[in-house]
Amino acid sequence: GYTQIAGIGFRTPLATVTGRVSFSGGNGVKNVVITASTEDRVPSASLHLSSSSWIEIPQSSAINFSGGFTFQAWLKFASTADAAIFSKAGNFELNYTSQKFVFKAGTQPVELPFVVPTDRFIHVSAIYTGDSVMLLIPEKKSNAQGQTTDTVYLAKAAAPNAITANNNPFYLGNNGTTYFNGNIDEVRIWKKALEKSQILTDYNRYLVGKENGFFVYLRMNEGFGTKVYDISRSGMAYNENHGDFKGGSVTWST
Repeated sequence: GYTQIAGIGFRTPLATVTGRVSFSGGNGVKNVVITASTEDRVPSASLHLSSSSWIEIPQSSAINFSGGFTFQAWLKFASTADAAIFSKAGNFELNYTSQKFVFKAGTQPVELPFVVPTDRFIHVSAIYTGDSVMLLIPEKKSNAQGQTTDTVYLAKAAAPNAITANNNPFYLGNNGTTYFNGNIDEVRIWKKALEKSQILTDYNRYLVGKENGFFVYLRMNEGFGTKVYDISRSGMAYNENHGDFKGGSVTWST
């Protein structure tokens, strides 16, 4: 006899590049950005959610985020209407309301006014440190000299009340009767509060999934099926916080 093993596997498009940067003027410049490209096709996709669909990440046990929490995602809004980005009942929620992002840890909110574009993705980070809540949105812009820099939109508020552990699921694109209409990609959830410097270093590139504190990492590059797969892990133990499609139409977008 034999045991049949079935599953889905994906290649990770990662590489390590080493070398040195030379400057024609002889003097080094801070925050140099080096871009590498490939002639091979790297799988890339995102998920389109409608006004009646969402993704559920079940939790089989009570998870304690009292020591820190970070949610990150790339978002492309279909309109500037109110929207739910994610929620975990009793702990956290991130919404877009009246042209501002509102992140709550427990009952403590922080608000960041921001008119979302509908023609491109933006990256949003929501952070809980244990005693404060923060929202951070970086945007790359070119200055008069043609240099690309990060413009950072930031808001912070005190959050004195502790977060209680529960096993409520994470919902992506849903909070009660409010939904997200648009595309979502590269969802990362951490069991720690990321520093601003780490967010700015890593938000615009792939990670491995075994970085310290990872709880959920959904690349959303599968391009088929009715699930998205979590590749976060500690050592060789995968967290397996996979997401299930729920509600109306959830479609793949490339």
